Amino acid sequence: MEQHRNKHLGIRPYVCTQEGCGKGYFSRRVLAAHIRVVHLDDPLECPVCQRKLKGKALLRRHMLVHNEGQQKNPRKSACQVCGKMFYKFYLKDHMAVHTGILAYPCGICDRRFAAMNNRLTHWKKVHPDVEHILGKTPQDSGSLNDD
Repeated sequence: MEQHRNKHLGIRPYVCTQEGCGKGYFSRRVLAAHIRVVHLDDPLECPVCQRKLKGKALLRRHMLVHNEGQQKNPRKSACQVCGKMFYKFYLKDHMAVHTGILAYPCGICDRRFAAMNNRLTHWKKVHPDVEHILGKTPQDSGSLNDD
């Protein structure tokens, strides 16, 4: 509950104390995960490709990239960067986490979004009359700027 409240209020009370870092987080749990992943001294090596990963969980997730033919759900694909599994449609949106590309413009204001569902949420909250302005609903089109 605290994390949820902090997120809505934009409060990041849990700050990383590692030298030169100082990143803030909404919860202790997320801060602890950050410290484990970012500041772990001894990275683990992938036995297949020798990529260095910080922690057992990331190595396990990364191994899915190499075991793609043995996936539990063959319709999902592994992210080539972090190994997380996504349906192909969501994998494109997920890649924005790694690339920073904001492929979904609002079309009404200057905001851009990494994922289509984030843009839909924005439309509903910030521009509730969007279908009257555009003459179509968000479901009618994947992008407001159909170029």
